[in-house]
Amino acid sequence: MSGAPTIEETKQTVRDFFGAVTAGEFERAAELVVPTGGWATPRRHATVSLADQVRLLSTEGMAFTIEQLTAEEDRVSALASGYTTAGDGTRVSKTFHFLIRLEAERIADVVMYDDGSLADRLKNHVAKDGGGRKTHNG
Repeated sequence: MSGAPTIEETKQTVRDFFGAVTAGEFERAAELVVPTGGWATPRRHATVSLADQVRLLSTEGMAFTIEQLTAEEDRVSALASGYTTAGDGTRVSKTFHFLIRLEAERIADVVMYDDGSLADRLKNHVAKDGGGRKTHNG
């Protein structure tokens, strides 16, 4: 492709990223991000590198369903549902809003807003089953 990506191409990159994460194709997901870019979670006052976030997602077993995408220039706003399974087998869901900035057709920065209740529910399940599968609550 020559020139700047179209709005639809920009949105497709975001779809491809979340599709790769959901399918467990973490090498593909890593190819779609700028590794030194940032993944910020304002509620937790935390920022990690995109490379670290892809590794974290690979241990959580998260699946995403994109509900809405809106794009303008190099930015995409994505409303998504996320799902994972707690150690006792209970399916846990959460709603996310991602504000994503792209550079050269790769995701460069992500700001993630969430409903905040998934971590609490996972902590409760982990406490009940003695640890179960590895989860991230930060």
